[in-house]
Amino acid sequence: MLKIQYRDAKDGGIEVLRCFSKEDQVEIPSEIEGKRVTKIGDYAFSAHKRKEDEAKEIMIGEDFLGSEDEPMFCGEAVKEVYLPPDTVEIGKYAFYSCTKLKDLIFPDELETIGEHAFESCNSFISLQFPPSLKSIGAYAFNCCCVLSSINLPGLTSISENTFAYCS
Repeated sequence: MLKIQYRDAKDGGIEVLRCFSKEDQVEIPSEIEGKRVTKIGDYAFSAHKRKEDEAKEIMIGEDFLGSEDEPMFCGEAVKEVYLPPDTVEIGKYAFYSCTKLKDLIFPDELETIGEHAFESCNSFISLQFPPSLKSIGAYAFNCCCVLSSINLPGLTSISENTFAYCS
């Protein structure tokens, strides 16, 4: 089962704030409440964020959680995440310190990756970005120690130290 905390995004879509699951991989649905999922929120998969109090929730799949101590899908628990195709923005620190995240397929519509979004995701070896990507924030891939290959076909803006301490 997957539980998602979310809110309405400024662009009229949905912003994913936090996920809860006992699995090591999740697939974010492309729509919630009939609206496209367009943003992965700040700290969404980082262990450095608390549970959202002012968020809406949706449950997908069988209910196996049922307790107050629902496991947050964050930090070292994150190995694979499948992002919706209409995701245009990944917020700052969204995957900060997800040290076991090995592979991520960036959606074709992705335009912006926020500051520190993937900092210390030190299991990435290679990344392929879509041509739609226009901007990557400062330190977005800082300390991705084994990252040795990237492809940036459409990038128009890259901040300082975006790939600091990468191979």
